Amino acid sequence: MTGGSARTNGPAGTERPAPAERPAPAERPAPEDGAPWAEFGRQLRALRRAAGLTQLQLGLRVGYHHSAVSKLEAGLREPPVGLVRRLDAVLETGGELAAVVAAPREVPRPGR
Repeated sequence: MTGGSARTNGPAGTERPAPAERPAPAERPAPEDGAPWAEFGRQLRALRRAAGLTQLQLGLRVGYHHSAVSKLEAGLREPPVGLVRRLDAVLETGGELAAVVAAPREVPRPGR
């Protein structure tokens, strides 16, 4: 192939566009403040990075798929209590994540 176009070979030698590049981890946005579990997600991401783990590595250690870790970090998913305990144990937080889950949080209400 010539011309510098980013293409990959598809089925039976056909060409298809190369998949779009994902942003580097530092470029990915932090959890949105409006996400129900945003504070938990921010804490989890900071603790995971401080431990030097990828989402995949952390997921393997706690028995969850890396996409579940991603959703937790994005604040989009409520963490099951058992998972929070495993995350605290693996990340050696002394219960920091469990405290975030137990803390009262303000849930945005439409029209207020």
